[in-house]
Amino acid sequence: MGYAGNIGVHVRMGSTKINDQEMVGQRMLCSKQGYAPSTATENIVNEKKQRRIKNSRSGCLAMIYISLDRSTQLWRVVNFIEDHNHPLVTPSKRRYLPLNRVITPLSRALFQSLNTSNISPSDQYCVVAQEAGGFDHIQFTPSNLSNMRRDDRCNIIQRDADLLIQLFVERRNKSFDFFSFTRLDNGNFYVIYVIQF
Repeated sequence: MGYAGNIGVHVRMGSTKINDQEMVGQRMLCSKQGYAPSTATENIVNEKKQRRIKNSRSGCLAMIYISLDRSTQLWRVVNFIEDHNHPLVTPSKRRYLPLNRVITPLSRALFQSLNTSNISPSDQYCVVAQEAGGFDHIQFTPSNLSNMRRDDRCNIIQRDADLLIQLFVERRNKSFDFFSFTRLDNGNFYVIYVIQF
C-alpha cells in the first residue's frame, strides 16, 4: 500500500482466495479498474434528475496479486501489472489519497484539547495547519476531522449511558425505595426505567 501512495494511485481490494479458512491469495486493483455502469438509459426510464458525477473508472488494468507460500508462511508476488492508462496523482495532491490520509495521535490530542476549549472545527484545522508548517503539510482533510469528531461524540454518548446505568445500579443497591432497570432498544439505544417509592 505504501508503494501505491508513493507513486500516486489509489488501491482497492479485488478478489480474495481462501483455503481451509485461511487467506492464501489477494488481488489488489487500481481504483480506476473497470467501467462504471451507464446511467443514460436509467435516467430516461426513471425520469429523475440525478447528480452529475464524473466517472472515475477508466478500465485501468494495473494490479498486483500476492499469494501465501504455505511452506514458508511468506507472501510472494505472483502477478504485477504496473502500466496505468490514466495520469497518476501529482506529488502535491498525493496527501489527499485515502490511504495517505492519517490523523496522527499528536494531532488528535491537539484537536481534543482545542475542542474542550470550544474552538470551532475550522479554527482547529487552521491551528493544526500552523503547527504542521502550513496546509501543504497536513495529511488529512477537514472532512476527516469532521468524521473524527463524530466518532468521538458517539464514544462519549456510549460512555455517558454506561455511567448513568452504573449510577442507577449503585443507587438501587443502597436504597430499597429506588428501582431501575435497563434494556437495549433495537440494539442502539438504552431504555432506562426508574421508579422511586
